[in-house]
Amino acid sequence: EEKESLASLHAALSWRKVHAAFELLQRNTPVVLLDADVVFLKDPTASWRDAMRRYDVAVAALVGDEDEAQRNADTSVTLLPATPKTRELVRQWLKGESESVTFEGLAHDDTGGSGDEDREDPARAYFNYALVPVVAGHARVHGLDARAFANFLTAHRGADGAFDGVVAVSGGFCATPEAKERFLRSTLEEKARA
Repeated sequence: EEKESLASLHAALSWRKVHAAFELLQRNTPVVLLDADVVFLKDPTASWRDAMRRYDVAVAALVGDEDEAQRNADTSVTLLPATPKTRELVRQWLKGESESVTFEGLAHDDTGGSGDEDREDPARAYFNYALVPVVAGHARVHGLDARAFANFLTAHRGADGAFDGVVAVSGGFCATPEAKERFLRSTLEEKARA
């Protein structure tokens, strides 16, 4: 019963950020969605402005360069320009909250849970497996390079520890919240020493 309650809360919070984004877009305000486990190593402003001019939505990627990232979207970083096409895309995304869709065999988990806890974030799963395949033909959906918006698997600090080219790092793929915190803290410490 507690697991069901936590799963229900997780799902509600997952969709809450999409609702908030839609409300802001309705007011013609560009939106950047960030998960709580994202830390910045460089100022992303210039690259984000460019992405918002060029794409209807830009998201981080779990793995891969820009070409491979198109198939590995990670909504831990989501850039949404205030355009009619983006508003429609987010409206379509919100349909996933009320649809009963399963992603067996497709979903991954970066929380370190087991059993029923091994579920992908519902809003992210719907974005990747239901929304993107439908809108890809008429919307410009862009996956940001996983080296620039890195995670536990893709962060590369370089020989000097400077994380050259890495804009932000998330705790994605760390086994537990404590592991996320240790990884992010050590990344910031390495960057500071470089």
